[in-house]
Amino acid sequence: MDEDSKWFKRLFPLAFVVVDSETEDNWRWFFENLLEIVGDDRQITFISDRNNGLKSALPKVFPTAYYAYCLHHLKINLRDKVRGHKSYKLSEGKEQVGYFLNDCPFQCWANAYFQGQRYGEMCLNVAESFNAWIKEARFLPITNLVDMIRSQIMGQMCTRRLEASSWNIVLYLKIDERLDEELDKRRT
Repeated sequence: MDEDSKWFKRLFPLAFVVVDSETEDNWRWFFENLLEIVGDDRQITFISDRNNGLKSALPKVFPTAYYAYCLHHLKINLRDKVRGHKSYKLSEGKEQVGYFLNDCPFQCWANAYFQGQRYGEMCLNVAESFNAWIKEARFLPITNLVDMIRSQIMGQMCTRRLEASSWNIVLYLKIDERLDEELDKRRT
């Protein structure tokens, strides 16, 4: 098992979608369905690679959500922008960095100005790990792909349940009851 797959075992996927492209309509449809799962009664932070479809659809469905840029993708985009410049001189490189960052709202990438919570996440390792986790399924026909991902998630949940049964920890009763209620509501 590679490092990404190990890291992914700590996550719980709420939803995934298979679409032909990342358009605003597809993102909006995904967010509308995600809203049914997570509700709108909490603050959520989305971290992305600055996809235009996502940036347009997100505020329409999650108007109070926070949006942050993946710093890894930002670094790659900046490097490509500067490297693609005619000359790679230091002074002109600084100028290109300035132009690039002017097109990136600082509240989406600078921690000092970000008003949401990133919960320690600065990049899209989650998405990269998910892709690594499902790499065997990625080239299957759509029904087989979805079935294989579903099977992997179910296997992961079963393993977690077995591990959790050995914890012998009693949570605060009201929290335990609330978790059961939320699980029943979101089960579908």
